[in-house]
Amino acid sequence: INKAVGKGLDVVAIDSPVPPADAKTFTFIGTPNVTAGFAAGQAMMKALPNGGDVALLVGSLTATNVIQRTQGFKQAIAGSKIKIIATENDGGAAAKAATNADTVIAANANLKGIYAEYSYDGGAAAAAVKAKGDIGKIHVIADDNDPATITGLQNGSISASILQQPFM
Repeated sequence: INKAVGKGLDVVAIDSPVPPADAKTFTFIGTPNVTAGFAAGQAMMKALPNGGDVALLVGSLTATNVIQRTQGFKQAIAGSKIKIIATENDGGAAAKAATNADTVIAANANLKGIYAEYSYDGGAAAAAVKAKGDIGKIHVIADDNDPATITGLQNGSISASILQQPFM
């Protein structure tokens, strides 16, 4: 990116921001991810007013959007009784997200919430919660507007979704 900018080309990152160390100057069009993560944290606090253990489902531990969403989520829950007990990385594989959701639920009897940070993570978490009969016991807060997230909102396996409006 820096080479392209150095040659006078305009660079636009869409949807996922570029780490500042990787690009000195560029335009980003997409979700303000810290704000999105903060909104997800607020939704989790509403779903869990008495606190509880939560897990994060992410598609990457190094992607800027995940880092920023997690930062915002942690800012929102700071000082609350919500505790992040696990972060499960699927490496960008939706099938692995489903396995991670099942595993984190099975391994944590006191799990009260899941923050699903990639679009497909919401559907994976919703399916796992529904399959375990834990609708209303484990609250899923999902990012994005994936069709499986909409289904989860409709059947109650997802408590809230933080949606982008990239056209805005």
